[in-house]
Amino acid sequence: MRDPDGASVDPFDPDGTLSCDTPGDSTLWADPPAYRPGGLLNLGFSDAVPDYQRVKAGEAAADSLPVDAPALVAFAYFFGPRAGDILRLEITGPAGQVIADEIKLSKTQAKAFRAIGKRRSSAPWPAGRYTGTAVLLRDGVPVDRMTAEISLR
Repeated sequence: MRDPDGASVDPFDPDGTLSCDTPGDSTLWADPPAYRPGGLLNLGFSDAVPDYQRVKAGEAAADSLPVDAPALVAFAYFFGPRAGDILRLEITGPAGQVIADEIKLSKTQAKAFRAIGKRRSSAPWPAGRYTGTAVLLRDGVPVDRMTAEISLR
C-alpha cells in the first residue's frame, strides 16, 4: 500500500516501529489477522529434491509416484524461520518409518525450504499410502505442523 506521496506503507506497521519480536498495535486493519511468527506453507513429495523455484510456485509436489521411483523425497516450504529453529521431517509408509530427520536451521530468513529423502534399493517401494510430517520448532515448542499424503502404485 502507498501513502498519498507514493511512499510504501506496511499496513501492519504504518508508523515503521515494529520488529519481528515485538508485534505492535498500530495498524491500518479494522480487524487485524492474528500474528504468526513463522509457519509451514507447503509439504509435498517428489522423486528427487525439487527445484526451489518450482517449490515457491507450488508446482513441485507429485500427486502420486510409481513404486519404482528412484527416490522418495518429502519437502517443506515455510516462512519466518529463525537461526536455531528446528525443522523435523518424517516419511512413513506401509512398512513403517522410511526416514526421519531434525534439521537445525542456521539463519533467519523470510522463506525457506528443506527436504529429506531416501533412494530406492533394488526392490520397488511397497505400494500404498505414504505420509509426510513436518514440524517447525522454536525453542523446543512447535510453531506449526503439517502432514501430506501420497500413493505409490
